[in-house]
Amino acid sequence: MTSTTTPAPQTATRHAPLVEPGDAAPDATILAVDNAPVTLSSFWLESRTGLALIFLRHFGCPFCKEHAQALHQRRDAFGAAGVEIVMIGPGTPAEAAAFIDELGLADPVLTDRDRTAYRDYGLGQAPVRSLLDPRVIAGGVRAAAKGFLPRTSSGNPLQLQGQFLIDHDGIVRSATRPRLMSDIPSATALLAAAEALTAAR
Repeated sequence: MTSTTTPAPQTATRHAPLVEPGDAAPDATILAVDNAPVTLSSFWLESRTGLALIFLRHFGCPFCKEHAQALHQRRDAFGAAGVEIVMIGPGTPAEAAAFIDELGLADPVLTDRDRTAYRDYGLGQAPVRSLLDPRVIAGGVRAAAKGFLPRTSSGNPLQLQGQFLIDHDGIVRSATRPRLMSDIPSATALLAAAEALTAAR
């Protein structure tokens, strides 16, 4: 089991223990783009090997668009490893559908407007001062140069992102929680963990 977890600055009280590799993955019922309720557990239980669970900051976030595109480019490799990719954003189903259309995604994008699953997985908020962090500003320039531009969304602009690899039995195998909103979790590292999980089965 591996972890690239780094503690994130918090402005809100965490309501659950921090989920780490080896722990049971929290389940939650959230919404698909058609407003139908879905459980996170249904994805890992129906997978061949596991689930790559991606938490987006919000649907207008340029860093999240960059991250989603990197995962989409590796979609076939994740599929070969038997790992499904599912993304979650704190917005509306309509915003999720627009996010899918903008990036041409083929994997499910779910919505968690009240961010219950975010709290369950220990994902908090960045401090307000981080909006002026030079690394965040540089990250925005980087994303814009790739064509990923910000847009208005109903999500919290201070929400931090994360990604988790959960095996077929619902056990967390890797967890990544960036410190900065511009820090993009590595799609390459997640794929390597997915392939290692497949090899170990």
